[in-house]
Amino acid sequence: MSWKGFSWNWYERLFNNDTLIQAAIHSVTIAFFAATLATIVGGLTAIALYRYRFRGKQAVSGMLFIVMMSPDIVMAVSLLALFMVVGISLGFWSLLLAHVTFCLPYVTVTIFSRLNGFDSRMLEAAKDLGASEVTILRKIIYFFPTLIRVFLRLAIVISAYVGMV
Repeated sequence: MSWKGFSWNWYERLFNNDTLIQAAIHSVTIAFFAATLATIVGGLTAIALYRYRFRGKQAVSGMLFIVMMSPDIVMAVSLLALFMVVGISLGFWSLLLAHVTFCLPYVTVTIFSRLNGFDSRMLEAAKDLGASEVTILRKIIYFFPTLIRVFLRLAIVISAYVGMV
């Protein structure tokens, strides 16, 4: 569809185009699920990087920053090549996996930076008051307003990314 001037007629044609409506619905669906999965996995990754010592911790941190610093087109072509070699068919699930892979470092770094500024005495106080590890994780570390902030930032990044593609 090419626009040949300023008129409400073009907007009417735009919203009556079923193909464009389906593409918009598909984009919003991908964005929602990618933001949700990236928030969950990225949050757990940030907590693991913050609280635990394990082999490969530096490698995981390095990979997160490599993904963030590499251009989007390099990531896209790399993931396409990987999907072809592994035999993953291109469709909804491969696109979702690509978007989660793209967004995961941003979530992890955002939550990790919040955890670095976190007062660890709060965790000790919660343990002293009888809170279980799950309660500490749910009510102190993985605090709901932080999740909302990360989720909204991620939705903005995804919408900008989808808009570029």
